[in-house]
Amino acid sequence: MSTIVEQVLRTLMKGTSPYLLPHQPDLQVLLSLSISLDPSQSSPSRSATSPSSESNTTCRRNTSFPSFHVCCIISHYLPSTDIIPDAYDALEPAISKQIMELHHSKHHQTYVTNLNKALSAEATFTSLTSIPQRIANQAAIRFNGGGHINHSLFWENLAPVSSPATNAVKSAPKLSKAIEAQYGGLDKFKEKFNTALLGIQGSGWGWLVKSVEGEGKLQIVTTKDQDPVTADVVPIFGKSFEPCTS
Repeated sequence: MSTIVEQVLRTLMKGTSPYLLPHQPDLQVLLSLSISLDPSQSSPSRSATSPSSESNTTCRRNTSFPSFHVCCIISHYLPSTDIIPDAYDALEPAISKQIMELHHSKHHQTYVTNLNKALSAEATFTSLTSIPQRIANQAAIRFNGGGHINHSLFWENLAPVSSPATNAVKSAPKLSKAIEAQYGGLDKFKEKFNTALLGIQGSGWGWLVKSVEGEGKLQIVTTKDQDPVTADVVPIFGKSFEPCTS
């Protein structure tokens, strides 16, 4: 890759241009190239070798060309249908095949596509990029990234009614005991969980989460739109909520 990078750097003498290079199936490499009058200048939004967990982007400044930076953007992909229980129709009649297919192949795919676009855009930003543009792009990352995270967790929570996994006492004995101790049983937990969902204004998600501190207390929390849960808790399972429009 270094040979390709140096060839591109040597052929470009001005301006800022993004270049997509041949990449591995799971890695998209984007070159964001810029030349300044002072080679020692560098974009304040980039460090010499700083991986950005927020943008999932790793930038490395080329020592031969100090005014250039090379960004490796990790592309996100739609989870395989392997995580969907057996097939799109496996959850009928609780959830129809059409609903499953729509949410997986259409809605979730849109979140993934738009997240990758926003991450690629962020990798091209420089110190001259306007604040409103940055804010708009961060909003796109938050919304689409949250949608990707939330749906990826959601798919793994599903199982056909006939599956042994739906017997919480046998498949998740520790969780069942924790729910019993904290909420007085599974039925009472469901009541509290559904009440929390109905309290969401507009659309959002309801979650059973576990605190990462202390004794790991269980909590029922809600998030708006596609916001993911905060970093101080671990999501156990979640359910999306959308108000009826009819």
